Amino acid sequence: MKMSTQYNMKTIKIVAGVLGLGMSLVPYVSFAATATTATAKCTFTRDLELGVTGDDVKCLQKFLNTHGFVIAASGVGSVGHETGEYKTLTEAAVIKWQKANKLTPAIGYFGAQSRLFFKNGGASLATSAGTPAVSAPLIQVPASSGTTDPDAALAAQVAALKAQLEAAAAGKPYTVPATPVATLPAVTPAATTDATVVTPVTSTTSASDVSIRKSMLTVLDLIAKADKAVKKGAKGSSLTTATETLGTAKNDMFTAVRAYLTGDLVATTDSLAKVKKGANAAYTTISSATDKTRASKAIANTQDNYDSAKDDIATASDDGKIVTLSKKLLKQAASLMDDAQAAYDDEKYSDALDLSDEADSAVSDAVAKIGKKS
Repeated sequence: MKMSTQYNMKTIKIVAGVLGLGMSLVPYVSFAATATTATAKCTFTRDLELGVTGDDVKCLQKFLNTHGFVIAASGVGSVGHETGEYKTLTEAAVIKWQKANKLTPAIGYFGAQSRLFFKNGGASLATSAGTPAVSAPLIQVPASSGTTDPDAALAAQVAALKAQLEAAAAGKPYTVPATPVATLPAVTPAATTDATVVTPVTSTTSASDVSIRKSMLTVLDLIAKADKAVKKGAKGSSLTTATETLGTAKNDMFTAVRAYLTGDLVATTDSLAKVKKGANAAYTTISSATDKTRASKAIANTQDNYDSAKDDIATASDDGKIVTLSKKLLKQAASLMDDAQAAYDDEKYSDALDLSDEADSAVSDAVAKIGKKS
């Protein structure tokens, strides 16, 4: 499936915003690995990429410089001269770090998978030579009463899906490794059984899977569109309804992702259909309310302009000026205003807006034609 880098990066950010791929699931995960002192000093609450700046970028640069992934041997970006600006040299160092720790795709995008790996102490796995010193799972979660933490498993699987999206953004193929990137080993207390190992969703190139991925991207755009409209909506019952409908659609999107990651494509399709319906309903509700307000104001404004133009034409007629054409245009405007009001009463607010605009143009022409024969 070919998609532009810009479109996919936009999609990745939408996914992060709508479903909280960045960190929203992570608080539910208990990490067994212990981060190194150097790792603990850095806290990442956002994805890092080319163009971003901040203390978190500078902290990452310091870590890279002191762990064998030197940004620059001297000058800007070197040890003690970190800038806090994520540029090409930093990206190159991150790529080396990702490759050394077998993070896929290694494209220099410090996203959810890289941040999760770093937080879990994985940052300490690379030697100064740039090769993994030990092998460890990305996530280790203690079992509770012999069961696997579902939120922890989902967090790992979401990270795998995010990696696929990042690979698509870079126009590179991505295959889920044969060895699970996230396992959930059990900590077995007395009289309990081991937790089940949860394997992330396997990669597939089936037509149905490709179709579902396209549907996901489509509905994510619909959610973003509805969300933008709701944020701009005026307070009132329509805004409340639209907000609630959109909230339900977002929950359905979360259900769709969960179903997809567990391999249930039928449930995924059903949930995506609900998301599409909900997002469209929310957008229609808030857009209709917005158009209603705009139409009401437009009709009132046109009426004011009409009354003013009527007085001007009457005054001009009293002064002996030619107003035949002006009166004709004013009559045309009055007819359009009646049509606009009728459309408004029928709740056809978009039509009411168009008709009101036409009427306003006729009013302006009527005033402009005062004293003219044609």
